[in-house]
Amino acid sequence: MQVYLKGNDCRLEFGERSKCNSLFFVNLAEDDCVVQIGNDCLFSSVRMRPSDSHEIRDITTGERMNPPQPITVGNHVWIAEDAILLGGSEIGDGSVIGARSLVNGTIPANSLAVGVPARAVRNNIQWKE
Repeated sequence: MQVYLKGNDCRLEFGERSKCNSLFFVNLAEDDCVVQIGNDCLFSSVRMRPSDSHEIRDITTGERMNPPQPITVGNHVWIAEDAILLGGSEIGDGSVIGARSLVNGTIPANSLAVGVPARAVRNNIQWKE
């Protein structure tokens, strides 16, 4: 597991019996970044980025366009090889994220999601290790 921690007041919660079979990278590069992972999850070469590490602002208003957003992974979620989760990602309990998928939104519970960006292609699924 590799955690890049540069921000203040960041939080990484890793649930019971959750495990990584290979690379697990979390970038907590800005203040108040949050990653919450449920129980009984399985990860393989996953990257999580609740922030972009660099601010992007609107020239006219000065408003930040890419503030940090939490990442939430439910219980019994399998995230396959080389998947990336961006800030604002929420994955429901019992779901599977396919290899090389990019999650940047909400994936419902018990869904199989794949692609860039990841979208649910099957519902009412279950998986076993």
